[in-house]
Amino acid sequence: MTRSAARRSGAWSCLPLILIGASAQSAAQDVARWDDFEPCGDADAEFVLHEVMRFGDAEGDGMIESDVLDLAWSEEVGYFVGDGRGAWFKVFDHDGRFVRKVGRRGEGPGEFGHVAAVRVVENRIVALDASRRQWQLFDLDGEFLDQRDFGFSAALFEPVGGALVVVAAMDRRPEFVGYPLHLVDIGEGAPSMHFGAEEPANWKATDPWARSVVVGPGSRAGTVWGGKAGIPTAQEWSADGEALRRIEGELPWFPRLARHPDPRRMEPDGPLFGALMGDADDRLWMQTLVPDARWRETMAEGTAAPGGEIFVPPEDHHKLVDLRLDGFDLGRQCRLGHRVEDDRLHAPKLFRRGGEAMAYGVSHDDPAALRVVVYRIDWQGGAERPLGGSP
Repeated sequence: MTRSAARRSGAWSCLPLILIGASAQSAAQDVARWDDFEPCGDADAEFVLHEVMRFGDAEGDGMIESDVLDLAWSEEVGYFVGDGRGAWFKVFDHDGRFVRKVGRRGEGPGEFGHVAAVRVVENRIVALDASRRQWQLFDLDGEFLDQRDFGFSAALFEPVGGALVVVAAMDRRPEFVGYPLHLVDIGEGAPSMHFGAEEPANWKATDPWARSVVVGPGSRAGTVWGGKAGIPTAQEWSADGEALRRIEGELPWFPRLARHPDPRRMEPDGPLFGALMGDADDRLWMQTLVPDARWRETMAEGTAAPGGEIFVPPEDHHKLVDLRLDGFDLGRQCRLGHRVEDDRLHAPKLFRRGGEAMAYGVSHDDPAALRVVVYRIDWQGGAERPLGGSP
């Protein structure tokens, strides 16, 4: 949304931003609402995923060992693949050839409890160990360099220039409630600034999914998009904690979550943010966990417990929730389209390759030899836009 459009709509706003560890400042923020975004084409088009490549070896360390993956890409190295629960990650080059496996379970140098995310920061591979609350640093050849204490529970992080990263995290300690984003110099390890919520009183630690935060690359260098899982508000922030843009309101598939699901009633999780990211063409991409339209049927297929509640086996819980992908053109202020995947566990997930938002999934054609599949996202009128080549 442009500033002139914001003024016309009365959406321009100056909001106080409270920073912990930094002086308070005021930041002019470009504010829009989700219902301002009409379809870019004649209708809300459905995205098509075009396969770009697939990789993974049939045996050895280059095997894909789990169908629940985390994937990231860097220009310097290629693809990082983790199994979502493991104490290691694997490196594949830009052509999908296996390079090396890094890390193992343990508490020593180069060892992990749980690898939450991997990125390249200032020509070093940086992995965040969520269970040990620690950074592990490697050179680009996978050799261990050093480790730094982070200090509290975290998950995703995004580089924002130099040795700086922004981490999405919440902690039980009261001083961090309301501040889901944290600026960290990897050379130091601990946060130097906490930011990301200009109205902390409106977000309580007892709110549904209050500790779940998402962060992804911003549309511009040195920025990130962030959001709180149960609140349908997306915000773009600079690395110094300045609020740049906000999109608020509710979406038809994403009203603000008022309470946690009741486990006795086997309600599905969601709606919840799963991912947020910008691309180089100023488009915003999001994935949300949404209740499956057939979840009541899924419940009916379950077994009644002695108290009369419906019991759905844990292995079928993922059937209660779908994964929805949406794209928004921020410059034209319109919706590109959407795509709904019925199986959230195995649905393609968002990631960014260079300046382009893409998706990845796992091929299940041969359960004995799983492969990672990389997709390009296309939409109505996509033939008129450059799809971009391999990096």
